[in-house]
Amino acid sequence: MFKPISFVIMIIGILLMPLQAYANSTQKLVKKGNTAYLNGKYDEALDAYEAAAVHAPESSYIYFNKGTALYQKQEYTRSAEAFKQAAIKTKDIKLETYSKFNLGVCSFREAERLKNSDLNKALEACSQSIRYFQDALELSPEFKEAAENIEMVRMAMKSILDEIKRQKKQQKATKDAAERIQDIIQKQQELFDRNKTLADEEHQKDNSKNLHEKVQDLAKGQKDLQQETRMLSQNMIPQGQDMSESVQKAKEHLDKSIGQQGAAVEKLGQDQIDQASIHQEKSLEELENALASLGNEANPQSQLQKQKDDKQQQKNEASVENQPRNSKDSKKKKAPMDQLAEDARSILDQEKENKKRRNIYSTGGYHEVDKDW
Repeated sequence: MFKPISFVIMIIGILLMPLQAYANSTQKLVKKGNTAYLNGKYDEALDAYEAAAVHAPESSYIYFNKGTALYQKQEYTRSAEAFKQAAIKTKDIKLETYSKFNLGVCSFREAERLKNSDLNKALEACSQSIRYFQDALELSPEFKEAAENIEMVRMAMKSILDEIKRQKKQQKATKDAAERIQDIIQKQQELFDRNKTLADEEHQKDNSKNLHEKVQDLAKGQKDLQQETRMLSQNMIPQGQDMSESVQKAKEHLDKSIGQQGAAVEKLGQDQIDQASIHQEKSLEELENALASLGNEANPQSQLQKQKDDKQQQKNEASVENQPRNSKDSKKKKAPMDQLAEDARSILDQEKENKKRRNIYSTGGYHEVDKDW
């Protein structure tokens, strides 16, 4: 689970507009909206601003105040649209600066909303947030709050990048575990089939001396597989990582399979072939349940499907070789998550360079963030 660092980014509140430039009806509506906003009645404030906008559709101040009311209602997408309109319509540098600043805050809030559902989109929202704060700084280089917010968003981006890295590591561990379970299933199936063969020999009254030896050899193979399954269960999660619900369920099924494997070893040691077969079959069921618990995406392809895919890939490669080469096409494309992470790091590095060119912090008022990415 993604655990964000704690910090606060504040929005710039409503602004007082030059009311003398508007009709009395518009002035009254704006004043009504401002009063409602200051009293925490954001729905009432929004209604008043929207009514005022009908009379003064080009007023950047009305759009700005409308954006603040929507922000307080946590409607960040609509709030951002209002601030965009304010930035477009105004000729006032200060108002444009504040609009860009608030757009940065809205993008950051959107990133917070997305962080537990889509880390990639959260990272994109953080990148957009930084760009808006940079726009505000370009308009007003002395705007200290914008520079400080950039540093805060950079901290959030690093936290998201760390979480993406952790999830990729966990996904790899899950995939590796699924492949090992698939291998154990195959081995358990082979032991089960060997048991069936020995059972047929026993039922045919084959009292050859080597039947007992075959059963004991099968018992040894089953014991070795039990140990392999136990090692997998004990190492399902890399050290220092939390166990997800799917992995927890997979581990529970593995442990049940280990119990059935142990029972099979015991029965084989007593030459009870039929009884051992029952436990082997139950072990197979638990192993298959363990594999299913990890999810379809973690399940390795069957050997047959893999062979088909390999053949298709060879055909595709042969087809490509027969076509004219394009230098752009020959470049290896990055996976979406890898490309996004690289873009985010590029933004962080760019902002680090931008900061070197800025000297707007007062002594003791700001502390640089550790840069360990």
